Amino acid sequence: MGKDYYSILGVDKDASKSEIKKAYRNLVKKYHPDLTKGNKENEEKLKEINEAYSVLGDKNKKEQYDRFGSEGFKFDGTGGQGGFGGFEGVHVDYEDVGDVFENIFSGFGGGFSPFGKRQRNGPVRGEDLIYQIDLEFREAVFGCKKNIYINVKEKCASCNGTGAKDGIMQTCSMCKGSGKIREEKRTIFGSFASVRMCPKCNGTGKERKEKCNVCGGKGFVSKEKEITITVPEGVDNGYKIRLGGSGNAGKRGGPPGDLYILISVKEDAVFERKESDIYNTVHIPFTAAVLGGSAKIATLTGTTDLKIPSGTQSGTIFRLGGKGIRDPLTGRKGNQMVKIIVDIPTKLSEEQKKHIMALSELELGYDHVEHNETFFDKIKDKFF
Repeated sequence: MGKDYYSILGVDKDASKSEIKKAYRNLVKKYHPDLTKGNKENEEKLKEINEAYSVLGDKNKKEQYDRFGSEGFKFDGTGGQGGFGGFEGVHVDYEDVGDVFENIFSGFGGGFSPFGKRQRNGPVRGEDLIYQIDLEFREAVFGCKKNIYINVKEKCASCNGTGAKDGIMQTCSMCKGSGKIREEKRTIFGSFASVRMCPKCNGTGKERKEKCNVCGGKGFVSKEKEITITVPEGVDNGYKIRLGGSGNAGKRGGPPGDLYILISVKEDAVFERKESDIYNTVHIPFTAAVLGGSAKIATLTGTTDLKIPSGTQSGTIFRLGGKGIRDPLTGRKGNQMVKIIVDIPTKLSEEQKKHIMALSELELGYDHVEHNETFFDKIKDKFF
């Protein structure tokens, strides 16, 4: 009794070629030996599936099958290869459905496919380059210009990137200009015709008549190049500057890559940076903390006088709005945060000790001071 190939593939008799192909692909994935190792029933099922597709996937054979049934086809049972003896007579042309097994084998992690792998042979973009520059703190704050020297691969001007002498190319002698090599392979599934990219011309269909004597056939030349980098105001560690098209040359007419400048900023002796804000510390004498006054402090643009209120405690932080760093993205300026450290004298003269003792007496008698007179007012009255 003849075999029902439509039933084997699970499609209707009026199924289109794409529907037959889709059904076949799903069944091969389901019954593939790598997924069903040791299952003889599945091995036989896969042989049957391939037999059905070898007929229904071919227009002429399908018409013959629709007229005469499977008896019109002979699949001999000789010469078993692997675990699928008796399948040598089945022939499937994978120029039409090469993506089926490419998808299957790529899913198994090994990257191997006995049917060849499709490769891109069009233009390839050049590699990106990364170059790090070290900036002084103030160079990063205010921006600057830096000249750097990098080694870059540039398209060979002599051959225009073709790698051929004078840019002259000829038809590939291996693939005759098609960019593909067609091969017959005997596999565990039977005999298959596969198409792979021509290894001689990398699928371009063209080969060099002679190698370029400038680049040696590579299509690019390495050279040292000077580039001026404009560093914007306010950059910080990790900031990247992209110079489009300044990377390595592309292949087969592809565009060049980009150059990325990675910023590294040195620490400053005075200021500590936190995003757009800067922090610094100012020491003031004990008397200035008690009586008040002013302190000269450093800023990014020079010095300024900071008013110190009487009674300022050590650790107090004063905020100077807009005295920080300009954000390179938003343009907003940060703040300067000034931390006050009150210096306590460690060595006192006899006269100084006398006054401090008097101050101590005032502190001991603080409960008897009238509430409308502050402690600091009392100090002023005592010493001044």
